[in-house]
Amino acid sequence: MRTLGLIGGTSWLSTMDYYRIINTETNRRLSGFSSAQMYLHSVNFADFLPPETEAGWQDLAGRFSQIALKLQQAGADGILLCANTPHYVAPAIRSALSVPLIHIAEATGTEILRTPIRTVGLLGTKFTMEKRFYTDTLGAMGIDTIIPDDEDRIYIHRAIFDEMIPGRFLDTTKNKILEIIARLADRGAEGIIFGCTELPILIKQGTRVPHVII
Repeated sequence: MRTLGLIGGTSWLSTMDYYRIINTETNRRLSGFSSAQMYLHSVNFADFLPPETEAGWQDLAGRFSQIALKLQQAGADGILLCANTPHYVAPAIRSALSVPLIHIAEATGTEILRTPIRTVGLLGTKFTMEKRFYTDTLGAMGIDTIIPDDEDRIYIHRAIFDEMIPGRFLDTTKNKILEIIARLADRGAEGIIFGCTELPILIKQGTRVPHVII
């Protein structure tokens, strides 16, 4: 069995889902008492908050790269970032490693291509929606991406940081985000990417709004 290196804590709530899902899928495939073999480095999110400047992102890239290298040196055969937003600096982290870095946007695009969907709406932090590391990656794979308008992006970003990361998942926020999803559907989105791991905690798989597959 190969060993996966996880960089988590961004936030710890979402990291729990990564750990649970990876182990669940490993056991489904191997059965019995099998579980995933992995190293997990969980950071203090307060020290790794998304910065507002490119210099701040460069500093963050260096610190994430050092963690990834430690996981590689410990024996990890591949590295995974347990959050969407840090993938803005994934190229820098990838270039520091000699083992693969699994990129969430590439993996998402691969899964989308297994479906008839070719236009998606993207929800996440303002960095995920605006920095283009998702939209450009998907575009290179032939997938069009629609992001919410300015007001809706501000609402989603604030809800993620003010409510979801601290562990509050409110029905009022869920209903508002479902309204945003419906507007993306009206603009042509055939499916929605929850580009922040807290979002599927708020809105469970299978929740339906007209004309959109979540």
